[in-house]
Amino acid sequence: MENIWQRTSLPRAQFDTLYVQAFKSYAALVQHLPASENHHHAYHGGMLDHGLEIVAYALKIRQMYLLPIGAPPESQAAQSEAWSAASAYGALVHDLGKIAVDVKVELADGTTWHPWHGP
Repeated sequence: MENIWQRTSLPRAQFDTLYVQAFKSYAALVQHLPASENHHHAYHGGMLDHGLEIVAYALKIRQMYLLPIGAPPESQAAQSEAWSAASAYGALVHDLGKIAVDVKVELADGTTWHPWHGP
């Protein structure tokens, strides 16, 4: 989380408002799931680790670009954090389709859980 915050230029309170609640909601949904069955992050909680790692990586890449491309510098500066947030949110949810299609979760009582039912 610290690594992600450092890749923004936001004060901590604003970072908490824009990012942390989204991370908490994501964590509530995926915290017990693997990111894959046999490949990367194939362990309990791997989906959460993977999602946050990709957010940090996306923000690192985002720092290399002035967006929107071709806009005046004042406009790029004014929009910088919005572009960073969009990059982070996109990175965070990039694998959510997996849990809707590829993952079957059986609860301790034998019932099946589906992500559309919420955490």
